[in-house]
Amino acid sequence: MRQISRDAKARALCARHLIDSGAIVKDLGAIEEGRGLIQSLLVRKTKSTAVTAALEYNLTNSFAAEYHIFSERGDLHRAREALREQRERLQRLLLEKELGVDLQIMAHTNLANALDETGRTIEAIDHYNIAWSLDLRHMLAKGNCGTALCRLASASHTHGWRNFDAGLALLQEACGAPDDVRIYANDVAVGRLEKRLKQALGRIERRKDGVAGFENWRAHRREAHGQPACGPWLARVLTDRLLLSLNQFPLASAEEARDDLFFATLSSGIDTGSEQWALGLIYLLNAIKEEYATARFLYYQALDASSPELVACDKVTQYADPGSFARFGLDVGLLKTGFRVSIDILDKIAFFLNQYLRLGQPEDRVDFRNVWYADCSAKKGEHPTLGERIKSRNWLRALSDMREDWFADRFPGRFRDLRNIGTHRGLILFSAEGGELSEEIKTVQDHARETLLMLRTAKAAIEYLVLFIDEEEKARRAADNGRRSAIRHLGFRAGGTDKG
Repeated sequence: MRQISRDAKARALCARHLIDSGAIVKDLGAIEEGRGLIQSLLVRKTKSTAVTAALEYNLTNSFAAEYHIFSERGDLHRAREALREQRERLQRLLLEKELGVDLQIMAHTNLANALDETGRTIEAIDHYNIAWSLDLRHMLAKGNCGTALCRLASASHTHGWRNFDAGLALLQEACGAPDDVRIYANDVAVGRLEKRLKQALGRIERRKDGVAGFENWRAHRREAHGQPACGPWLARVLTDRLLLSLNQFPLASAEEARDDLFFATLSSGIDTGSEQWALGLIYLLNAIKEEYATARFLYYQALDASSPELVACDKVTQYADPGSFARFGLDVGLLKTGFRVSIDILDKIAFFLNQYLRLGQPEDRVDFRNVWYADCSAKKGEHPTLGERIKSRNWLRALSDMREDWFADRFPGRFRDLRNIGTHRGLILFSAEGGELSEEIKTVQDHARETLLMLRTAKAAIEYLVLFIDEEEKARRAADNGRRSAIRHLGFRAGGTDKG
């Protein structure tokens, strides 16, 4: 190793330059050396959380640099491993309690880029949105988000033009402020965004009704669907990006901001058994949506601890005073329940896949972790049907990648452990940090942040599921070759109402 100062600041600066220069000249040795310096500094356990966070962030950049080098060399396996390492470390970093705003912005942006690289477009859009909400001049995040939205618009007919409209607006804003793009990137990024904008404008010109027709559609959308304005609760749902819809940036109106996510059609045989199979799938997806809406409702109810009804109901129950900072009450219970319900949604998605693809997995053993394997056993290898589909279905691949991410040892594997603790033993939350708190005993504020992340994760998983179904149904219709099948087109009604 080169002769490097023992001073921590000097070593950290040297490590950063080694990683950055290694990325530019594609020198894996320099990148590894820079990473080694950072790891040696992290071992010292500095008391400054800001310093530790900065070191962790620079460490993630070393894996991003390796990803690009391995990708260019065609070493796809090592490229995927480097990208996964970067993503997991960024996810863990963003759960830190005291992360500076500048570091939050960069971490959210890089995590969005990493997610987008692996086809997890919904989550990428969420993180781009968070990044520019922290810095309204973050035109790189807006431009990248615009690119992702235009791609999503092409991949799914549902809300396609609405997503395209939002993507086009973001690309136009970013390309109109190239100097702001350069705050976070270089001229290459500016040129890339300008190319994407040109492609998007070309798509409008290719419409049958041309640019004028697109502008008329825009005006009609705002006139017909822009009112009435959504109330405070729904506005908060939009801000937190918890609406269950493929319409990624709906108008802030009660007319457009709805949980309207569902597959458009469902093909089956014309016999009674096939009809019952299709009906069962509709029930299952309705149940998944219901659980998500319930978890989201519980989350917001927990945050509104001062509501008169909640306060009145809470007074009925008395708890022993443990003489500590431990918190017990309806608001805390609602938060913990919302967290558990949102995690359970992933297992219900696994159950849906088992039914929809007729995998034949034992129903009492199906969960999000093991449904991907033959007979729900990792020892038996990948399930052949899923293995085949993952290669050709982008959105199923996104779900599969989420599964690998979800049950990683580092992040967010502990979420699964928290769910199990809450289910079997009881999760204890604290109102303030007093004494030494383990990962199992945390503050209410910590758990609220984790619950919001879990809700966004569940939302993305459900949207990937529906996108996969639409993708699969399209392929099935193309392969049908005129054979008779029942195509079920679905209507909708509001929750809590009878069909009549």
